[in-house]
Amino acid sequence: MKKLTKLSAGIITATLLSISFIQPVHTTFAASIKNEQAEKGSYQNGSKQNKSSWDKSSLSFISENVTCTGISATIKNGQDSQAMQGEVAYEVYWSANGNPKDGEVVYSGVVNALPSGETHELTYTPEKLIDGNYMFKAYQRPGHPGKGELWSNSIKINNDAGLTGEIESQRPFDQFFNSSVNKGTATFTVPEGMDPIVISFTSYSYPEGTVPQEDGKPYEGQTSFDNVTNIYGPGTYTIQVDLPNGYYQTDLYIGAELEKLTQCGHPMDKIIDADYGLNGEPERPLDQYFHSTVDKGTATFTVPDGSNPIEISFTSYAYPEGTVPQEDGKPYEGQTAYDNVTNVYGPGTYTINVDIPENGSFQTDLYIGPVIERLTEAGHPIEKIIDADYDPKTE
Repeated sequence: MKKLTKLSAGIITATLLSISFIQPVHTTFAASIKNEQAEKGSYQNGSKQNKSSWDKSSLSFISENVTCTGISATIKNGQDSQAMQGEVAYEVYWSANGNPKDGEVVYSGVVNALPSGETHELTYTPEKLIDGNYMFKAYQRPGHPGKGELWSNSIKINNDAGLTGEIESQRPFDQFFNSSVNKGTATFTVPEGMDPIVISFTSYSYPEGTVPQEDGKPYEGQTSFDNVTNIYGPGTYTIQVDLPNGYYQTDLYIGAELEKLTQCGHPMDKIIDADYGLNGEPERPLDQYFHSTVDKGTATFTVPDGSNPIEISFTSYAYPEGTVPQEDGKPYEGQTAYDNVTNVYGPGTYTINVDIPENGSFQTDLYIGPVIERLTEAGHPIEKIIDADYDPKTE
């Protein structure tokens, strides 16, 4: 993979992930806060603590994150600590500027009792997350010999940075930038009169064994393979990136390069256009990956353990009248769906059935994604087709 110089950009991000994810908002906090949960932990911060009653647990924050729906922080009971004998409270502090410790409490919750070495994800998922700095505060169990409280790192949210009002009002971005993405090539136009803007074009590789689903999901775990980031003034541009072997996704988006995607993918207020597919032959044919068989109107397949749920269709097709199937069931063009089953399948083994045309030739196809009602000359995309059968077969 070639190395490219990447330009820094002020396009937003959270302190920890270099990514923002919530659409810009212009509202204030909700008035109500669940203070009753915080009250459960108020006694922990008082002066009347009996150290002899300490359960020998000890909490620490180990990570902070920006999620699809808000922010989170992971807390851990130390590996050498004893199990917690009860729950403790946590709070989320916010400040428009400066240190959140000097800000206001916007949410409170509870940390359940954790065994030694176990973790718990604390979350703050408001209807709308406004700009500013956030920190999680949690309390130790009563009698802890330390300060009795602990703080996460600060999480900065800046949804609007780098987006002018002119851009923000234009959705969807693929129309605003008149863009197209085809495999490793992106073309787009920055409109006349617009200020220069940072745009990145990145190719991503999927984790080993992952098969893309609708819209290129799952996004989590995709890592940057090649990238071009630059500042573009008014004009039309065509840029290219290399593709990894196997399944890929290519994304055109506002801002600096995102080297690894979370389950959210790119923020909706940043993504311009995208494509995904297969570059070359898959590392393992999909019929082997899914341990599939197709025999006339019956398909059996297995979604491997640990896989995300995936949409799969099984369709019987009728050939145009008078057409005799050739090698591999060709010609595909003109075949129309006769019967179909489409569903989302999690890990496990499945057998599904479809009716086949009573008269004439047929083809039955097992493939990833929603039903395709009519086939073109190319048939199903190579990155989607799992297994197939047809009849009559030529000798």
